Amino acid sequence: MAIVPNDTRFIGINPTVNLTERRSARINRETQPVSMQDITDSVRPYKVYTALISQTGQDDPEVIVLENTIGEIEWDHRDTGQYSAELADAFTVNKTAFFISGLDGASSGGGSPLGPGTSIIFMSKNRVDLMVVDASGNTVDDYLVKYPIEIRVYN
Repeated sequence: MAIVPNDTRFIGINPTVNLTERRSARINRETQPVSMQDITDSVRPYKVYTALISQTGQDDPEVIVLENTIGEIEWDHRDTGQYSAELADAFTVNKTAFFISGLDGASSGGGSPLGPGTSIIFMSKNRVDLMVVDASGNTVDDYLVKYPIEIRVYN
């Protein structure tokens, strides 16, 4: 399958225009240049960041980015079991959604002290935090190994 770069431009022509007319002023007047990004935005009403996140010791998380139309998110290790994703003005209030799964791969997160879990804490338009807890409810490092995360920011 061919991949079309986002900055590729296309010309859309109003369907009422007679394409057999040569050098028609109406053709020129009723054409609309659009980019591949414009087409993508009309099909998918959000920007997305999908990644696999891993973390060990006191190190910042490492990510394998699968898809990113939000921007270059920087991950930091803030404290034991607490990590932040930062990007200026990226996380619009009431238009940002986070998708994570349980550390056991079977259930959704939530940071429950009843078992290992994760939770996303929406902090601001510039930062969100990810928290990881063990079965006792304590925040812990070294649990994230290619852990899937998705962030969507709706238009």
